[in-house]
Amino acid sequence: MTDWWLDVGDASPVIAEAKRILGEPVVDEVYTEGFAPRVRGFQALNGLEADGMIDERTLARMGLRRP
Repeated sequence: MTDWWLDVGDASPVIAEAKRILGEPVVDEVYTEGFAPRVRGFQALNGLEADGMIDERTLARMGLRRP
């Protein structure tokens, strides 16, 4: 795994997919402050560091891949 991640303010098609998976309404591809708690909760429930950053480990647990 590399030092790659998405965080608040970033935009990517994979963020829209993560929103869909985590039950967030998908209105855009932007990682917002409001979405961060869902990411942290998912990470905590899946044994990951709950830092809110969508990294390759978080994507893998969601069944997604880095764009």
